[in-house]
Amino acid sequence: MKVTLSVVLAAVGLHAEAAQPTTRNRAEIPAQYRWDFSAIYPGWDAWEAGMKELEAKMNAFAALKGSLGKGPADLLQAYRALDEIGILQYRVFRYPQLQRDTDTRAQDVAGKFQRVSALFARFGTITAWFTPELLQIPQATVEQWIRETPELAPYRFPIRETTCRSGWQVIWVDRPRALFGSWYEPMGEDALRRQLARVRKLWSRHKPEPVRRVA
Repeated sequence: MKVTLSVVLAAVGLHAEAAQPTTRNRAEIPAQYRWDFSAIYPGWDAWEAGMKELEAKMNAFAALKGSLGKGPADLLQAYRALDEIGILQYRVFRYPQLQRDTDTRAQDVAGKFQRVSALFARFGTITAWFTPELLQIPQATVEQWIRETPELAPYRFPIRETTCRSGWQVIWVDRPRALFGSWYEPMGEDALRRQLARVRKLWSRHKPEPVRRVA
């Protein structure tokens, strides 16, 4: 039984090895050895429709400007819209990107990929208002909305990541030590001795500077 099984496995291995493509021409490679892009879009017409849908959703999101502070429902609407846009962005981006990677000579595919990049850049410009507007809402108000609106719970981390600001922090800079620690240039023994002597001299004269409060 063991001998028979070994023979079968060897035959399967030889068959798989023989079935592997021997050409780099994608059109000549069997389908089972190529990426299946139909899981993203069935074809370029569907991708074009996805691009139009994405642009419409982006424009609709840009129209939400000025509404974030009205209430939790408006904030929820904005974050859900961002979710929908993000899912669609991934599909319209990956479809030309993966096909471009299979053949960098395909200029038509490269042109489509550039269209996606341009659309993404435009979206970043027309939605630059989002974070500043979110920061205009008092943090206590945002926290209350999160507590009272269960639908906002999935978005609490990105919301808090933007709205939660730390208080004032004290920063102490010990200048002689910083000077010594920042010295990285290779030097000979004599040069190193001179540098150490200079640092010791500075250290002996050192007086703590007033503590400064910075944001």
